[in-house]
Amino acid sequence: MFGYNVFFFSFIIILPNTLRFSFTAKLKILEIRNVTPSAIEQYCIRVQLCISYEKNDFCLYNNLMTMDAHNTLYIKMKWETELQQDISQETWEEICSEVHRVTCSNNWRELKWKMVVRYFRAPHITGRSGTSATSGRWRNYRETDSNFIHTFWSCKKLKKYWDNVYLALYDIFKIRIPQDPLTALLGVVPAGFERRDNLYLLQILLAATTKEITVNWLKPTVPTCQSWIERVWQLYRMEEITFDLRLQRETFLKRWSPALFIMF
Repeated sequence: MFGYNVFFFSFIIILPNTLRFSFTAKLKILEIRNVTPSAIEQYCIRVQLCISYEKNDFCLYNNLMTMDAHNTLYIKMKWETELQQDISQETWEEICSEVHRVTCSNNWRELKWKMVVRYFRAPHITGRSGTSATSGRWRNYRETDSNFIHTFWSCKKLKKYWDNVYLALYDIFKIRIPQDPLTALLGVVPAGFERRDNLYLLQILLAATTKEITVNWLKPTVPTCQSWIERVWQLYRMEEITFDLRLQRETFLKRWSPALFIMF
């Protein structure tokens, strides 16, 4: 949001006079619709209409400082809209904190964080700019609602993949894990995972699951359970080397022992 507003301000300053006039007309329409401009937008309006140039830099600085650049509630609202359910503040804070506990690798933690903040551009967005099918279709399927949840979870072509992964997770943990996007995509801790070792392994396995989907990004092909197991094997070898370097072999074996049978 912060980056958008800075871009918005820069864009207004360099607009030709004719386009500025058009923009002013659009703002009047927003006023008629009772849409309140943000603080930075109000500042840009004042500059554009030449209402006041006194202490412009100081006013701009104050407006920028009032923005909370670290607030992620707008991301939570996007998830709630697509999931069609509320996410409590406590649950959201838990989601954000668990991101930093996925594997010992910063790259994999970054991948998990990208999932939470919706970094990947779904086809319903890329289709607008012509970088994918303009219809917004996904994996050559006739459905056109290719939003973030559809791309990673509800697409019918992914159903078999997720079903097989969840069967494997049950064989590993002997616990029925909720088959929903809150757990699969956002890493919400399911009931029965009091042990930190089991939760650590679960988050790694789920991260590998979403990684396989991104590998096939914007392609008609879908991942398979076998490709997921191969990805888990790569993570297993990375973790093994890391824990050996830390002289924590016992900790590594304790955490990974439930999943060894799917790889060997």
